[in-house]
Amino acid sequence: MKTEEDEYIEPFCRGWFDEQYRFLSGRSSAVFVSRLYNQFSWLVQKESFLKLHAQPEKRLSAALVAHHFSRSLAEDEFARVETLEQRSSDQVALLSQSVQRELRGAVEQKLEHFYQENAGDYLKLRHAEAISAQRLGFASEAACEATLGGYPYEELLAEAANFLNKTDDAYRDVLPYILKKSDPTHAEGGVRKAQWHDLLFAFNLPWMAMAGHFDSKRWLDAITHWYRESGLLLESAQVKLDVEESAGKSQLTLALPRNAPGRVTLFHRPRGGGGAVDALLTLGALGEAQSFVHVTPAAPASARWLRARSVQQAWNSLFSLMLIDENWLRRYLRLSPSTAHDTARLFSFLILALARQEAAKLRYRWASFKANQRSDDPDPRGKNWEEEIDLFDDKFRSCLGVRIPSAWAYPMLVASEQAPFKLQGLALAASMRPFLQSQHDEDYWRNPASARWMKGLFFQGGDQTYSGITELNGLANPTLIGAAGLLLEKLRRW
Repeated sequence: MKTEEDEYIEPFCRGWFDEQYRFLSGRSSAVFVSRLYNQFSWLVQKESFLKLHAQPEKRLSAALVAHHFSRSLAEDEFARVETLEQRSSDQVALLSQSVQRELRGAVEQKLEHFYQENAGDYLKLRHAEAISAQRLGFASEAACEATLGGYPYEELLAEAANFLNKTDDAYRDVLPYILKKSDPTHAEGGVRKAQWHDLLFAFNLPWMAMAGHFDSKRWLDAITHWYRESGLLLESAQVKLDVEESAGKSQLTLALPRNAPGRVTLFHRPRGGGGAVDALLTLGALGEAQSFVHVTPAAPASARWLRARSVQQAWNSLFSLMLIDENWLRRYLRLSPSTAHDTARLFSFLILALARQEAAKLRYRWASFKANQRSDDPDPRGKNWEEEIDLFDDKFRSCLGVRIPSAWAYPMLVASEQAPFKLQGLALAASMRPFLQSQHDEDYWRNPASARWMKGLFFQGGDQTYSGITELNGLANPTLIGAAGLLLEKLRRW
């Protein structure tokens, strides 16, 4: 017998992902959800949340209702911020693409003014999210996110701090090399003057493309080649790669299920440059797509359409970590041993830098919780927010070693929502990788036994949990320190 939950989730999720696709592809000016909320009103009611939240096995459905309850209360605020993010996406992309440092600096300054002018919309959204957590019955935003996300905030903050401390020396040792290789005009001591755009540009490993080692097309060909050999490809299912250029298309890369199981659109817009970030994001999204492709059709709607975000990020990270494997690079990109060695080290640094960025976002999100608790007024000029905004540059500089304009504090308020899941996902992936290597050899990524193990987990869909994967397979306790050890091992061979 179908419950209200089963009856609503599948058609709602289809409509929700279709709206996202239309918006991100530039076919729609906004994510129009009012119609969906009117049609599926059961999914945006506090009473529905309380009913589901009381049943531990309904955790994913409860999180879905909580998210859309919050969104329904602040629909205008969500719409304005999504439009702002879309308007700024092409300019943000230029920061990692343009070889002209002066142009990148000018674009960064233009974006700083843009974010400052629209600061109120970002802060109003954060304030609305705090109000919705209270209306759902939680004492605070932190309590709401920790309960629905399945992680204790204080423990994750402490783990992130340990991760930053353990990786700090290695990160700062390699950072000058990366910046100077990406832009030889960086003089000695140039790291002290390095800007946010310098780091974003360096992430693309542009000198590797200039040397003819790879570009975006070559990366996509390599990933396609590996996927065909991996044992994960199904004739009965489809991962469609949407790489077409169109006006207004977002710079995001993500997997959007259109049917579960069966059809996933891997939404991607190549960023140009060296293609390094393209490779990382595309492989990660391909990992996330698998649980929608392989989930059993017999599963209830919630298991087919909903996912624990920390687990999805673990698949993202596990697939991305193939780029630190020299044998993978040699086989699918046909790099020489020495070039593969250097490329694996560079990707280790890139993944480390992105993880440190997420740790900074986590610390900043925690600070924003405290600011929201102190204030009933989301005015960006209010004294309760000034301290956190003023400290933003210091928080991020200490983690990344470059100056980031303080006005970026506002979009980071939105981006920080993903930080806990990305950090947890990296920790779980770093625990899964040595398990797969010990069970199925070092080249586990092309071993049929590895594919069978992963498909067994994908088959469960949303029923797989972070702790369940760990306990079922006897994995080492996933920690960010374990992830740090994996990346540092690669960097020490520099």
